[in-house]
Amino acid sequence: MVLSHPELPQQTLRSGTVERKLVCRTFSDCTSAPRNGLISGCYPLDDHYRHREERERLNAAKRRAAGKSD
Repeated sequence: MVLSHPELPQQTLRSGTVERKLVCRTFSDCTSAPRNGLISGCYPLDDHYRHREERERLNAAKRRAAGKSD
């Protein structure tokens, strides 16, 4: 969790809470993207990546891998 949210320990100590949307939930897009020639990032949760055109390319690659047509 600290890799996806490096401020986690400090935030938890300061506020006693964890911002759930920043905690990795293992969607695997951060590793699937580079395997498909795209930049690594959390496409489902991070707005920076969610709105990139690469997101649809990654989704298409995942559908192909699952044997589903575009």
